[in-house]
Amino acid sequence: AWVTPTEQDPSNASTLYQGKYEIFKSTNNAGSWTQISTFGHSGNDYCSEIEIAPSNNQVIYASWGSTLYRTTNGGTSWSDISPGGWINYIDVHPTDPDRVAVTISGTSGQVMESTDGGSNWTDISAGLPAVTIECVIYENDGNMGMFVGGNPGIYHKDVTTGTFSNVSVNMPMVRITEFDIRNNVLYVGTYGRGLWKATLSTGPCPPDYAGPNALTGIQNVSEDFETDGIIESSQTITGASTIVDYDSGTYVELTSGFEVLLGAVFTAFIDGCGNLFRDETDRKN
Repeated sequence: AWVTPTEQDPSNASTLYQGKYEIFKSTNNAGSWTQISTFGHSGNDYCSEIEIAPSNNQVIYASWGSTLYRTTNGGTSWSDISPGGWINYIDVHPTDPDRVAVTISGTSGQVMESTDGGSNWTDISAGLPAVTIECVIYENDGNMGMFVGGNPGIYHKDVTTGTFSNVSVNMPMVRITEFDIRNNVLYVGTYGRGLWKATLSTGPCPPDYAGPNALTGIQNVSEDFETDGIIESSQTITGASTIVDYDSGTYVELTSGFEVLLGAVFTAFIDGCGNLFRDETDRKN
């Protein structure tokens, strides 16, 4: 079934964009809408994807099937920048509004990227198996890192690897339908197997959280603490939406004063550092 694409402005939380036959904009939390395109689509030709550049809210990409449009002035004018092929998903680089990636239906040439706002496109699918690629997301890591989700599988590439490799550690063989990255955690939506997550590596694995480096004080934001060594903690974990994970390679010691207050979620794992996916579906506050 068709799901109405809706996106929130990255700079203004009360501004929303929605697509059907045209693109509509609301600046008052969906109280009223203004049409900002004149494409002329009709019948069952509905908008399939909208993506706003995180670093420039005047740059918006929207697709109808195999047609991809781009505006650089908030919808005053649009250009057809179609790369060819049915578009499954769009993602714009976190800091470069001209760098955009799309996934294309089919089992070859599934990921196309442009570094000039769609004037030119490059097939960057090297390393992917012959499966449909459903979604794509850039890392904000300075290394042009990128994840794509397939049917099935999760794959990663950056400028050091050059080609995609399978990173589906612990994941079931399932269709990947959605990505999001928040606080250095990759969240993965699946078709039928719920929500999964993996903490993204930001460098060498930290040493022990022990002795003078033990975890202490109030922890009221969601966070994953990873080490291949020991974790000692006397933290107080609090907050109605706080989810905290300890990932130790050896053992976790909860010392005097450690507590988890009502509403927060705490889990300890013995697996150490690494992008191991975990099922988040049933983890509730």
